[in-house]
Amino acid sequence: MTQVLGQHSRWVKGAGLMPRLKADGGQGAVSTGGVSTIQCQRAETIATLQRQLDEQDAEHKLQLVKTQRQLVDTQRQTQE
Repeated sequence: MTQVLGQHSRWVKGAGLMPRLKADGGQGAVSTGGVSTIQCQRAETIATLQRQLDEQDAEHKLQLVKTQRQLVDTQRQTQE
């Protein structure tokens, strides 16, 4: 069974006051639209970080190929 808490018991339990309704002259309840904004920002951050990782991975692969070529060239020179 769910019990509705009064202002005093909400305060004692740390829940704070209930938001006043817009029709009663208050600001209205906090909208949950902010959640989607935060999710979009996180998705953008993740996409940016993934792009950066992909770029670094490509750079590392290129450096690895260059190093392997240098190693092969060095081995050929020592065999001559």
